[in-house]
Amino acid sequence: MIAFRLASVALAAVALTSCSLVEPPIHRGTMAGSAETEQYYGPVLTVAEDTPAESATALQQIADETLQVMTSNRFLENAIAMSGQYPELFINGKLGYRSAAWTASNFQDPVGDYRFNATPITLGEKRAFTGYDRLGWRMQVPQETLTLWASEDVVERSCAIRIIAHETAHTLVDMDGSIVMVDDGADAFNSRRTGTTGSYVMAGLAQCTWLQNQGRIGEKEVPACVAEFYKAPVFPWERGQFADNKCDEFPGDTPIGKVGP
Repeated sequence: MIAFRLASVALAAVALTSCSLVEPPIHRGTMAGSAETEQYYGPVLTVAEDTPAESATALQQIADETLQVMTSNRFLENAIAMSGQYPELFINGKLGYRSAAWTASNFQDPVGDYRFNATPITLGEKRAFTGYDRLGWRMQVPQETLTLWASEDVVERSCAIRIIAHETAHTLVDMDGSIVMVDDGADAFNSRRTGTTGSYVMAGLAQCTWLQNQGRIGEKEVPACVAEFYKAPVFPWERGQFADNKCDEFPGDTPIGKVGP
């Protein structure tokens, strides 16, 4: 087993609170022309200080639960169990494809010199993204994230976990500060990827592992759950996407996906 520790980290410049796998921060330059960003051996998510208090509390709850799932042994064990279903996941143009187990293991123990950028979360209207813009390095998630989290239906709530998990996958960077797990841009397009996209599958795995933790699905139902919420690309110029319209299709104990032959 890979050992790890969970704790809170105060990032005075950008945050109210945080959740992380902590070691002392690494002060390493990231992308050219950007400000230095604190980096860690595990994901660090914070809530931007200008976020309204009620929204900040909810965002922190989602971030906390997302990181608890993605850095758990159960998450890694589920990834290993899905190796037949997802033998190759697209990571980026340089790395190409890696296994689900390799991809998931980075959230506990980053490969080589990979590290996680400490990342503040901000709210936007619709678009989710993680990266640099005029405000610096940040994660933006849509208001819908909070709406999903406020639902009484556990499956709808899990879709909020998925949003944060997908963006968390983009906070893993290499020595040059480039995002390791990509799903857009020339790097992704030029790969002519016809397989599945690592950041999306990891997000679906986080969502379904969280549902397993809630007792909504069993261990054997996790692969079917991931497949139900992920739409794999059909043509080389397409990319995998979430089946967002399915979040409210499984009320009560409605089975999620097809289990077995």
